[in-house]
Amino acid sequence: MARVTFLSVACLAALSGCGEGDEDVASKTFALSFAAKVGDEPFSCTTTFDGVGTTRSAVKPLDVRMYVYDVRLVRDDGSEEPLSLEQDGSRQRDKVAFLDFEDGTGTCETGSPETRTEIVGTAPAGDYAGVRFNLGLPPS
Repeated sequence: MARVTFLSVACLAALSGCGEGDEDVASKTFALSFAAKVGDEPFSCTTTFDGVGTTRSAVKPLDVRMYVYDVRLVRDDGSEEPLSLEQDGSRQRDKVAFLDFEDGTGTCETGSPETRTEIVGTAPAGDYAGVRFNLGLPPS
């Protein structure tokens, strides 16, 4: 079985609060970008990844999609602020976001060309040092 590593690559600008420069604004819009990797290599539906796992197998990916929920921005002191997800009616609903890294090319024949590698939402303005979230769907 191939081990696929997902790395969040939230840009510093996103963590410090993208949006209007007015410091009196109570909340800001944040865009958190994600990237899928196989080992150190970027995920691609058209790449065969060699030397994967303990058997050092060659792997041709079929799909990489995931749900995340309860996204929180983390301050330097460890306190968390929930990210209120933009309700787009498709990939983000309530506290759940759907990420889709496959683009329907190569060995990802069952997918679609649309990808979604970003979560967008609002939180109180301020500086943040990190992001926390749960992988999968909420128990409810």
